[in-house]
Formats: sequence, structure tokens, C-alpha cells
Amino acid sequence: MEIASGSSPKRSEMSVFETNIRFVGGLLSAFSLTGDPLFRDRALHIARKLLPAFDTPTGIPYALINVANGVSTYFT
Repeated sequence: MEIASGSSPKRSEMSVFETNIRFVGGLLSAFSLTGDPLFRDRALHIARKLLPAFDTPTGIPYALINVANGVSTYFT
């Protein structure tokens, strides 16, 4: 699963919060219900893509992350 495959840089910009609760949370829920490690592995892949957003002076994550290049920003 490649998150940013074939996307333009602008389209690769995603909400950290929404991606975390919907994608990562959903995949971990599916793993919990089925025990299929595929769901856990996919959640880990996406979570690693989100990690740069948490590299802030305060520890509060940036709002957006471009998963193609790892650049994080706030909403403008």
C-alpha cells in the first residue's frame, strides 16, 4: 500500500488528525477484530508516514502533512 503513489504534491497533503483516527484507528480496529496482521502492518505503515508531523517544539502535531515528502504545516 503506497499512500502517495500517483498523487500530485498538493493532493498528498492530509489532515493528521483525520488520518490518525480514521485510517490508523480503523485498521487497528480491524486487526483487533480479525487478528489479521495485514491490518496491523498497514496501520503501522500509515502511522510512520504521520510521524514527521509530531516533530514540533511543543509536541503538539502540525495539522497537515504531505505524505509524499514528509513536510508538515498548519492550516493556512
